[in-house]
Formats: sequence, C-alpha cells, structure tokens
Amino acid sequence: MKGRLIAACLLAVLTAGCGLRAGADSANTLHFVGPEDPKTFQPVIDGFQAKHPGVKVDYSQIPFDTLNSTLQQRLAAGDDGIDVYTVDQPRVSALAARGFLADLSDWKDRVKQAALPAQYEVNEHRGKLWSVPIWTSDQFLFYNKTLLKKAGVEPPSSDPAKRWTWEQTAEAGRKAQERGGAQWALIPEQIEQYYQLQSLPESLGGGSGVTGPDMLTPALTTDGWIKAMTWYRDLFAQGLAPRGVGSFQTSPLFAEGKVAFLAGGPWNVGTLAENKDVDWGVAPYPYFAGGKQVTPHRLLVLGHQPGLQEAAARPRVPRVRRTRPRRQPAHHQGHHRHPGQPGRLRALPAHPRGARRRQQRGRQHDHDVRRRPHRGRPPQVRRVHPVRGHHDQDVRRHPQRRRPQSPAHPGHPAGHHGLGPPAMTGPTTGPAAKSPAVTGTPRRRVGRPVLVSLAFLAPALVALLVLRLLPAGMAVVSSLYHTSLLTGRTSFVGLENYAALFADPTFWQSVRVTLLFSVVVNPLQIAAALALAVLFTRRFGGVRFLRALVILPIAVPPAVSAAVWSVAYRPDGLLNSVLRVLGVPEQPFLTSPGQALWSLIVLLSWIGVGYWMMFLIAGLQDIPATLYEAAAIDGASAWHRFWHVTLPLLRRPLAFVLVADTVSNFLVFAPVQMLTNGGPEGSTNLTMYDIFTRAYTVGDLGLAQAEVMLLVLLVLAVVVVQFRLLRGKD
Repeated sequence: MKGRLIAACLLAVLTAGCGLRAGADSANTLHFVGPEDPKTFQPVIDGFQAKHPGVKVDYSQIPFDTLNSTLQQRLAAGDDGIDVYTVDQPRVSALAARGFLADLSDWKDRVKQAALPAQYEVNEHRGKLWSVPIWTSDQFLFYNKTLLKKAGVEPPSSDPAKRWTWEQTAEAGRKAQERGGAQWALIPEQIEQYYQLQSLPESLGGGSGVTGPDMLTPALTTDGWIKAMTWYRDLFAQGLAPRGVGSFQTSPLFAEGKVAFLAGGPWNVGTLAENKDVDWGVAPYPYFAGGKQVTPHRLLVLGHQPGLQEAAARPRVPRVRRTRPRRQPAHHQGHHRHPGQPGRLRALPAHPRGARRRQQRGRQHDHDVRRRPHRGRPPQVRRVHPVRGHHDQDVRRHPQRRRPQSPAHPGHPAGHHGLGPPAMTGPTTGPAAKSPAVTGTPRRRVGRPVLVSLAFLAPALVALLVLRLLPAGMAVVSSLYHTSLLTGRTSFVGLENYAALFADPTFWQSVRVTLLFSVVVNPLQIAAALALAVLFTRRFGGVRFLRALVILPIAVPPAVSAAVWSVAYRPDGLLNSVLRVLGVPEQPFLTSPGQALWSLIVLLSWIGVGYWMMFLIAGLQDIPATLYEAAAIDGASAWHRFWHVTLPLLRRPLAFVLVADTVSNFLVFAPVQMLTNGGPEGSTNLTMYDIFTRAYTVGDLGLAQAEVMLLVLLVLAVVVVQFRLLRGKD
C-alpha cells in the first residue's frame, strides 16, 4: 500500500510540474510507461483521475526484457510521449547523469515517511532524490501440485524455517519429470538476469561477483561462484531446465503445466490466480545446503523526464510565412545598374530575348575566364562584364586578333576598344573610376548559384559536423579519461584505457569473434545477394512476388526479427520441430558455444541479403543488353557471359556492397543483446556488445570509448584493404 501511495503522490506532483491541474481541459494527458500489467496500477490511476477530472493517465506496457533498451532509445531521442516511467533501480544513477530524470528532492520528507530506509537510500544520487520506490520484488518458489502429487513427492512447506535447499528442489523436479509427466524440472524465471543468479553464489559465500573501491573489478572465480555456477550449468546439461528459453517464456511454461518448479517473483501471483488449469502453491526461495539463506530481490522505482514544466509553460509562437517581393524586369528600361557598383550603368539592347541570350553566354564565358585565365592578357587588367557580345568572346579566345587599344578619353574608360557605343556613361572619377573591374586585382564575387548550392549543402554539412565529426572528437578525448557511471568521478588517465584493453583477454576474444563473424557472414551475404539478383533480373512467372518476399525482412526492425528467430530457435520451436520430422536430433542453437555464432549468422543473412540484392539488381539493369547479345553470338556460354561481362561491369556496385556490408556487420548489436547477451562462454561477444557491456553494465565510459576508437581503426583497416584489392582500371 505504501508503494501505491508513493505512486499516487508522484503522479500528483508530476501533474503540477506539467502545468496540468484539476478542471483543466480533457485533452491533458499524462503518459505513463512501465513493464507491469495495466491492472497493477489501475486502482492508483482511477483514484488519481477521480481527484483530477481534467487529466487523463495513459498507461503503456513495455515488456520487461526490452524496458531498459526501449527507454534508453526513446529518452535519448527526446520522446515527449513519456512523462512518468518505471525505472530499474540500478539504472537510476545512469539515467540521472544523462539528464533523463528530474530532481525530486522537494519530496524527500514525504518519501522518507512512506518508504523503508533501504528503499529510500537507493533512489538518491549525489545527495539528490531522482525517483521514488514502488515495491521490492522478493522472489519465491512456485510449484505445480498436480505434477508433484503424480510423482509421489511431498510439496515444500510455506514455513521460512523449513525452506528447501536447491539440491532438494532439483531432485524433486527430476522425480516429477520421470513419474509425474513434467517436461521440465526447475526453471529460474529471469534466466539471464544477473541479480537472480547472484543469489546462488551468495548462498555459498561467493560474494556479489564484483569488488574494488568502484565495484568495477570482477570477482567470479571464488569457490562459491564456481560451485554455484557448476550446479546451474548441470541443470541445463542434464535436461532439468530448457535451453534457449528467455525470461519472457519461463512463466508461461509453468502456467501451461509443463514445469514442476519455477523460481520467480510475486508479479506471477495475479496471472496464476486467474489460471484455473494449474493447481499451484508458493514456498520460500531455496538455498544451498550448508550455505546461508539468500533471496534475490529487485527494487522498481518511478521517475519522470525533466523539463516538462518548462515545456508546458513555454508560449507557442505562431509561425509567420515570409514572402519575398517580386523583382520587376529591367527590360525596355534603357539602362541597367551594374550589381555591386552604384555608379556604373550599362546600356542594354532594346530586344529582351537577345539581351537574355547574350547575358547567358557572357556568364558562361566569365565562368570559363575565372577557371582558365588567358595568356594574352595579364590577370591584373582582366575585365569582367555582365553583358558581352560575340566579338568580345572571339577576341578572348584568339588573342592574336586583339584590337588596338585607343587612348582613354573622358567618355570612355581606360582600355576601351573605341568601337561602338561607350561601355560606361556617367562620371569617370569617384568610386566608379576606381572599380576593381577595370584596373587592379579583380575582386572575386560569390555568384548566386554558389550561394544556392551552399544553402542546399548547409543542412548536410551541419549534420556531418554535429552528428559525426564532433562526436568523433569527443570520443577521442573521452577515451583518455576514466569515467565511472556508478560514482560519477572523472579523471585523466592518458593511454591507460588502451593499455588495459590490450591486456584484457575478453577484448581480444571479442576481436577474434568479430573477425570470424565478418569473414563468414560477408561473403555469404554477398554471394547469396548476387545469386538472387542474377536470378530475379530474368523474366519468369512470379519473379516480382518472389523478389518482394526476399526484400520483406528489410521492413522488419532488427529487434523484431531477433524476437521472431528466438522463437524459432527454442527447443520446442519451429526449427527443432522440422528436425524431428526429418529424424534429426534436437539442436541447442543459441545455447551451444559451437552453434550460437552460426545461428546469428543465419539470422543476419536473412535480414541483409534482400537489402544488398536491391543494389546489385540496380547495377545489373545498367549493363547494356547488347553486350550479352554480342557475347552469345560469339558463342560464349552462360558462365562465360557472367564471368567476362557481368562481373567486370558490376565491379563498382559490388565494391560498394562489400564495403557497406563489412561496416554494418562490424556494428551488429541488437540481435546479440536480445538472443545471447554475448554468450554462451563469450562465443557471440561481438565488439559492439562488448563496448555496450563496458559502458552500461560495468559503468566505465572511458574504457568503452577507447574500445570504440580501436573498433573504428579496425574497420578502417579492413575497408582500406578491400579498396586496394578492388582497385582496378576503369
């Protein structure tokens, strides 16, 4: 109840901060995002809306497995569709440091009264309150009464003093498999979450797994960790727990009656209570025999984005469309004012069409003169006219035909040829007489086409500077510092980050895995894309439909593709079902160190082949059909036409596809995070995921930035080698 009161108070203060008040317009909406079932917060939301009838609370549920990554992406993008959101407590300091949480220090006293001291303290960072607690999720042991009864096993007691050990639980689950019809014996619900696995070695005295003043030094080789993780490994090796199942799939397996024991959190109680098909019970969380009783718990808190009050109070300024006055044509005016020189006037012909043509030819000639100065006239006396006739162009092209210069007189400027009407009228003294267009070094003026080109290029240049060059420079500087997200301290360390990486076996393992991944996936994707491109450029029935099917995975986000393939890779998924039909044993896929990387390669090839195929199809369509006809007349076979006609003329598109595919495969991240988390045993720990782990799991931004710089150098080296190998005569 305290947690719900805190949530209601927080919603009220956020409403005040957003400028929303009771009795306001019904369009005022407070966006609330969290991983919990909407029924969990509905009583709080109903009470709040009853108290503030002018405000509507819109709750959106995000799966817990993708909560942190989704919030990080949406908050970093400045998503204004998130006002209040659930925060995983270990990430409070990181979100506060990045400016994604508002300071709630004014509510310290009220939160202290409503929460336990331990719940309150973890919400502070550098003396300020950034979030408020909702609840602490102590975990329990759920068991299937029907399966245990069939196996003749007495269920565990609900008395904490009589809690079972892990050894007892695993043995009872084994009997439920053998005699009770259970498919699995025991499943930890959050199977890949560190905080749940941490309780196992802690029970054996192995510690939390980290040590040091900043808690950044791994300590996973103690006896407690080795013994606990050996027992945990045997759960899967002996078939007691399923391989390749994510945390979002474990509780549904228990709810379907396939699992004897589930070690999970209290959020399952509501779902299981509505399930009439499973007879279940709850017991205290187990511990290891001879060890201490340790229960994993996770604290969920609430926070909101900063700047909401300022955004609501900021007045809206209507956008005024500016119009440019229409220029009046100068035709039939008799004189035209020379641009940039108020005193100079030039006579124009009476016919506007002839003047326009001569003016265009004169501009083109001026462009040529600026690019190639003529040898017959020194640059310092070169004259530039906005209007020029045919004879002027002919003289500049043929210096030997140059007409003799006539002496200057008051009616003609110095150097006038003396033929035809004077080129300039008006005073010969003052600013006009000293014009650089007549004597001295010419002053280069930026033409209108250049300004228009710069205007169109300006957004791209600004984006290149802000999004590419500036972050690259900041990354170089950051790699020379040690920055901890946990403590917030920053210190200059020079090249120590690079030295630490070179001495880290995990870094070298990630480099080896990344290179192996690129060496395999790049040729595979390009070969498949080229074969499909050649096939789909031919005419046959259904070619457009088949081409659309191959291109379809491009429209699916990589995260969604990874989720689909995770279901296919499950032990009871589509792929293993097909293998069973064919008489092939089930494969572990993502849970096998020898198959996990290859499983990712298949997934990424499925995503990328259609994309690169489009570029190659465009290149194939640019090859003239007459070349193939000539080769066929000469008796060349289909293979010879492909080898001697198609490949040479497709060299440029292939070079682009190869380089772009190489760079994109070096930056693969989302499938690794969603499917394997770099495992098992580091077999899929690609460099990008290793960088993410160092930055946001370990909390060492400087070390992560140093690894980013090394990855950039590695990619540049590979791309340079590719360009040199593909370089040839045009």
